[in-house]
Amino acid sequence: MESSSSPPFNGLTNTPSAPTNLHGIAHNIEFVAPSSPASCSIDPPLGIEASHDLGPPPCHVSLINHCNLHIILVHLHVMSWINHHNLHLKFPNVDDIGRKPVAPPSSPAPTSPVPFTAATTPPVALSKSTISTTDPSQHQSSDLLSPAIFRVFAFGYGFPAIIFTRRVPTLLSGFFLPLRLRPSSTIILSGEVILSGKFLHFQPLTYLRSVDTLASQYLLYGPLLAKILYSWVWEDIQKDNWCLHILIICSLRGLIYQLWSSYCNMLFLTRNRRILQQGVDFKQIDREWDWDNFLILQAFIASIACYSLPFLTDLPLWNTRGFTYALILHMGVSEPLYYWTHRYFHSDYLFTHYHSLHHASAVPQSFTAGNATLLEHLILSVVIGVPILGASLIGSGSISMIYIYVLIFDFLRCLGHSNVEIVPHFLFETFPFLRYLLYTPTYHSLHHTEMGTNFCLFMPLYDALGKTLNNKSWELHRKIISGSGKNGSIPDFVFLAHVVDFISAMHVPFVIRSFSSLPFSTRIFLIPMWPFSVIVMLVMWAYSKTFLITFYNLRGRLHQTWAVPRFGFQYFLPFARDGINNHIEEAILRANRLGVKVISLAALNKNEALNGGGTLFVNKHPNLRVRVVHGNTLTAAVILNEIPDTVKEVFLTGATSKLGRAIALYLCRRRIRVLMLTLSTERFQNIQKEAPMDCQNFLVQVTKYQAAQTCKTWIVGKWTTPREQSWAPTGTHFHQFVVPPIFSFRKDCTYGNLAAMKLPEDVQGLGSCEYTMERGVVHACHAGGVVHLLEGWTHHEVGALDVDRIDLVWKAALKHGLKPV
Repeated sequence: MESSSSPPFNGLTNTPSAPTNLHGIAHNIEFVAPSSPASCSIDPPLGIEASHDLGPPPCHVSLINHCNLHIILVHLHVMSWINHHNLHLKFPNVDDIGRKPVAPPSSPAPTSPVPFTAATTPPVALSKSTISTTDPSQHQSSDLLSPAIFRVFAFGYGFPAIIFTRRVPTLLSGFFLPLRLRPSSTIILSGEVILSGKFLHFQPLTYLRSVDTLASQYLLYGPLLAKILYSWVWEDIQKDNWCLHILIICSLRGLIYQLWSSYCNMLFLTRNRRILQQGVDFKQIDREWDWDNFLILQAFIASIACYSLPFLTDLPLWNTRGFTYALILHMGVSEPLYYWTHRYFHSDYLFTHYHSLHHASAVPQSFTAGNATLLEHLILSVVIGVPILGASLIGSGSISMIYIYVLIFDFLRCLGHSNVEIVPHFLFETFPFLRYLLYTPTYHSLHHTEMGTNFCLFMPLYDALGKTLNNKSWELHRKIISGSGKNGSIPDFVFLAHVVDFISAMHVPFVIRSFSSLPFSTRIFLIPMWPFSVIVMLVMWAYSKTFLITFYNLRGRLHQTWAVPRFGFQYFLPFARDGINNHIEEAILRANRLGVKVISLAALNKNEALNGGGTLFVNKHPNLRVRVVHGNTLTAAVILNEIPDTVKEVFLTGATSKLGRAIALYLCRRRIRVLMLTLSTERFQNIQKEAPMDCQNFLVQVTKYQAAQTCKTWIVGKWTTPREQSWAPTGTHFHQFVVPPIFSFRKDCTYGNLAAMKLPEDVQGLGSCEYTMERGVVHACHAGGVVHLLEGWTHHEVGALDVDRIDLVWKAALKHGLKPV
């Protein structure tokens, strides 16, 4: 079935297809294939119905845009592949920066892509003898690549690709190189493993936020690893050590970027040295998600260089002269080359079409350095390669020179994008000329805020020569360094959290930023790291104080999350209680000294047995200016508003806790029968007496879970085991306010999340998820503190809940734009 507004798509045959207009963008499509066409079946990806008869894998595909001279070359070298392929093309109506492509006058207006249908045939593996030899480089690839390897090179402008491999253990080697990143433009070859949206990416954009699937892009390192293993196992002489060096260098480079990211996000160390005070939000994190694609790209470039220039594989371990030559070439060639190229990328056309992607990140961080278009990374590869190749061609190259130069290069790039000033100003006062030889984070941050200045790579000398040096560079640097020992912005609101367990302890921006931007769940890659978490717990237990984790801004007010350096299990150790209370008390007093208006206690920090829900601190310090809030009033409101109006009976565990008491009293006023699970008749009767006389009979004490065998609404405020859950009837819904949440044991029942609310839409700088909450969602006790601040209430919310304020707090939350989830 074909669209009336788009011409039919010609099949892949032995004869080049006639010129075809594809939505007015690509004007000629040339296909060269080795044999007759056949049909193929694939599962249509991304909701696209597709079918097209193709021959076996093409050795050469060229897509040429004569109008704009945009070229894509795709070279496929197949050692073991399927016998039937499908090719789909879809071009965008609007690109990623919002500019609409202009169709030639003779073309119809762009519309939806041509839909196809497919016939089903099983995949058949090709033997080596059936591969076409029309591409002369095929014979070279068999020496470079082991069997079952599919190599792709694609060069182009504006045509990102999705590449699928289907039901074949085929190893993908190579890279896709679009010069423009348009996620809506796709080239699809049959299969299921996806390279999409950005070059070197293996999943559709809808799956970008799945941490586990992200590991698939690193399969591109597979050919290098396979070559190393092949050399070690089957060859007498290990002649492919260059593959090992490339993998080691890539690993070390990635580690440098990750360590810099961790340092930048350690706000307890860097908060007073930060240059730009905004927070990194989810949009920036998503934009920089694939920051390390350039490492894979440069690994392949290095592989091609080593394969093409054999002298690079025989370098000595050390050559002192090589460092001198590399330094000279860097200062004399790489620095000016980068400077002038960077200036050209700030021209209207190049900036709009390329460099704007890099500058879209409002707050520079180490990962921002890797967030650029392919063309920029190719140029940067040349900048890095000049000193290495130059010194090696002179005969002074060495393995150590390559390691040291590349790692220092990345270290300095991360330094400039760190947004944390660490270069001491006295160096420039003692050695004035040094300021022209080494840039600083402040220097490069000015380039991101005032983009017409400070273009240099690492040496401001070239900005001085090019008259693009920002006059504020040195003074701003001095000001930030001199103020690094002082407290910066004072928060208006503090949420005082604690660590839950050893795995969730790593769900913070300074461990893995991308992971913390997703709701917490246990990931396989975290399990080997738990011993490190245990060591950190012991160190925190011995030495640490309450520290800053993250922050965001809401309506001009700074909100921060602090953490008590204790794990969940420690709250249940009798000998640890005094120490925990001391930490909480010190945090409250510190907030009071700083001028914080509201501090909200999270989860176990307000445990009744620990400190009476915060009353201990309020009674001990009656003159506190900061308002202490446990937030349970809004927590109760969230839970109560989840209960349908048709419910006439509920089963309540944790019934005599602060929240349980308030929920029971509120529900009995609504004439709802509450089965309160408690063994303490005295505590039950005390709560019952608080209810109006005509409502007291709606509160019923039960002592066993069997009493709820006919009740389908359970409100869980105390940990409930799978055995205890088994007493619930089929169709039961479990509301809960217990931390951590209970296991979803019953498949015939439904489980609610912890009480939570979504922050208002105008929140700024929020880039991490709060435990298992979705993006932008916080626990109800956190939201309760926010409402307390926004309303300007001056009372402490500690101890027992005021049932009469539940509806008041709920309405106030909705008024300020918080939403139930």
